[in-house]
Amino acid sequence: MADYERFIRYQAQPQDTGQAQVFNTLADRLREFSQGIYETQVAPAIKAKAQVAGAAAGAAGAPQLKSNLTLYGRAYNDSAVRAYAMSQYSDIEQIMGQFEAEAGTDAAKFSAKVDGWRTGAIQGSIPEARPFIQQMVQERAQEGLSRITAAARVQAKETVRTQIAAGLDAMAGKVSKYYTEATPESVAKAQATGQAYLDMVDASVADGTFTPKEGQALKDNHLKNSMEWLAAGRLEAEYSLPNGNPVQVIKNVLSNPALTDEDRQQLGRNLFQRLNLLQAADQEASAKADAAFKAEAEAADRDLTSMLLRGKLTVGKIDEAVRLRGLNPSRATALMEKLSSGPGGDDDRERFRVETNLLAYTAKEIEENPRLSWSTKSALVAKLESKMQGWPDSNPSQEARRRIDNALGIIPGSMNAILSPEDAKDRGIAQTMWYDRMAALPPEQRDSSAIQVAEAVIGEYVGKRNADKRLRVVQSAIKRAQSVMAEKKPSSKEYKVAEAELRRRQAELSQIQGGGQ
Repeated sequence: MADYERFIRYQAQPQDTGQAQVFNTLADRLREFSQGIYETQVAPAIKAKAQVAGAAAGAAGAPQLKSNLTLYGRAYNDSAVRAYAMSQYSDIEQIMGQFEAEAGTDAAKFSAKVDGWRTGAIQGSIPEARPFIQQMVQERAQEGLSRITAAARVQAKETVRTQIAAGLDAMAGKVSKYYTEATPESVAKAQATGQAYLDMVDASVADGTFTPKEGQALKDNHLKNSMEWLAAGRLEAEYSLPNGNPVQVIKNVLSNPALTDEDRQQLGRNLFQRLNLLQAADQEASAKADAAFKAEAEAADRDLTSMLLRGKLTVGKIDEAVRLRGLNPSRATALMEKLSSGPGGDDDRERFRVETNLLAYTAKEIEENPRLSWSTKSALVAKLESKMQGWPDSNPSQEARRRIDNALGIIPGSMNAILSPEDAKDRGIAQTMWYDRMAALPPEQRDSSAIQVAEAVIGEYVGKRNADKRLRVVQSAIKRAQSVMAEKKPSSKEYKVAEAELRRRQAELSQIQGGGQ
């Protein structure tokens, strides 16, 4: 018994002495205090430090994650994964924007590009970040798809609107054509086509292609146009009558009480404008007919004058030209008088002037020169024609002479009779200089050298002549400015204007004297 009891541990009976309870309470408070310090100070510091390190690692690329068994590791991993996922956002946004731009309004093309890229992008990322990347791709793709689908709907609607509008325009063109023909049959066709136009507008409003407001505007505009086209047809029909009164037609149309004041003003402007165009077209046609008649009369005059110079003119030919070719009776009378009076005498000085500047004259000018006898006129015309045959009448040669006239400030083809004596003299000298140089060239080189020779003549003679004229103009302007300055007070506006003109002209004079152009 004793041995047995010796091995039984002594178990003291708990006794509430009060002291133990105080100790336990103190221990509990210490534990709570320690836990509070850890949670409020230690743990946040650890977590913040881990998040900063994790964010830096995630932003730099795919991070090396730590163990999730510690608070630091969990905080580090969570921050690193999120930072890494967000670093992919700009790439996702850029590539999705590119896909969206390339797809345009093709939703299937956009989806195919996104699906093909999404797999590679997700597989190339770290496993922990894939759910985030998947979500970002999905959301951005849905945004792009929504915009593409909306754009496709708008484009499809605009395509339909464009096609229907083109059809309406074609129908309106037919209505316009039928109404302006102004026959009972064409008016009936116009009304039938116009009703089809209105029916198409109603159908397009019903299916949503056009809004009710747009449809009403199309119908109102069509009805206004139909009224104008019908009025235009009646106007043109009335205008074509010998004793028609198109203005009265316009007045009758504008008296329609259904027209608003604004529509009446617009319709009146359009109809009177159409009437003006009809009158202008008639005037143009009449002018062309008059020009053709005049050209034929001038040709007849030239032919008869040539016959007179060659001694082949007869009274019968003059009469025929008056009856059939429109020759002016006064000109016919003059030819008859010349035919009856016989050849006259020559003014030797005039003959010398014409003969030495022969290229500056036309055959008509020589024929009508009253200071030359018929025989002299005939000889000079024959000489001119011989000079103008062959290379002198080629296209390059004609262009060369036109350039010389232009450089002299003469309208090409102008007759010497309407030129000043100075211009006629300059033309004769320049044309003769050009002819003599061309005649000296081998025949095979004349066409290719015609314009080059003309440019040389312009540079040598015409250029000097123009410079001399410019010098005279500048000197005259300087004198005028000096005269004004002598008459006006220096404070007056006229004085200041003249002073500025004087300075400008003096600078121009210095340039001319220095060889400037």
